[in-house]
Amino acid sequence: MFDITGVAWAFEFLLCLTPELFDVIRDVSLRVGQVMDARLVSCDQRNWPPKRSQQFMDTYGVKPSIDLNLKGMIVVMKPPGWEVDGKIAQASKGREALDGRFALSSFVKHAFSAEDFPLVHWADFDHGFLHRLDIPSSGLILCGTTMEGYYWLRLQLNTYRMAREYFVVCQGTIKPEHVSKVAVGIGLTEVRVRRSMADTRGKPAETFVKVLSHDLPVLSSRCALGCCTTVAIRIRTGRHHQIRTHMLHVQHPTVADAKYTLSELFLVKMR
Repeated sequence: MFDITGVAWAFEFLLCLTPELFDVIRDVSLRVGQVMDARLVSCDQRNWPPKRSQQFMDTYGVKPSIDLNLKGMIVVMKPPGWEVDGKIAQASKGREALDGRFALSSFVKHAFSAEDFPLVHWADFDHGFLHRLDIPSSGLILCGTTMEGYYWLRLQLNTYRMAREYFVVCQGTIKPEHVSKVAVGIGLTEVRVRRSMADTRGKPAETFVKVLSHDLPVLSSRCALGCCTTVAIRIRTGRHHQIRTHMLHVQHPTVADAKYTLSELFLVKMR
């Protein structure tokens, strides 16, 4: 199924995925999901809707929430500090806190039983999560709770039927006429583990930027940061740290991001 959706992505990325081919791939995806669900769960009717999840609270005093609950798929609100985890949770022996971070799967698994919704409990399938958000950020996460729902969401995501938009604060003053689209490949650095970099030989990546406002300097008790720009960002592809990498590439890294920032950045000491 991953190969089939990969083919759909390739055709759509080249703008040559016909409606007829999409319909065929959709029908196959849904049918495979239905067959897998029938084999995984013995009962014809799942216990749906699931019981309410327990009240989780992180160090910020904010907990995740299930904002949309449909058959086979949900939308989870991820607060800052929570990690959209997958195979990493299996490596950490199922702990709910990963190096001080909180695993979002621990919240979802309390809402969906392993007997009725085994997908949510599978680290190899990333607990049904379709995509990720960086730990410091907050936003909506798509999650499949059945194989049919998971494959249907995966196909829509891979063929750009869903728009992914973000509200981001960047360093410096961005002029709308200078930055509206960033289309440069993304690869991985050799000196730092899992740190992405703009690379023309990397995987294709496209980011669309719309300037919303220019804001006053960001102040703290110790220092002041220069003028910042709030932007709306839509990504066509979803590469590892794509937004942070592309905004660094255009010399306007995201605010409060020590991993992707300019070496020329300096802080003004407050008097």
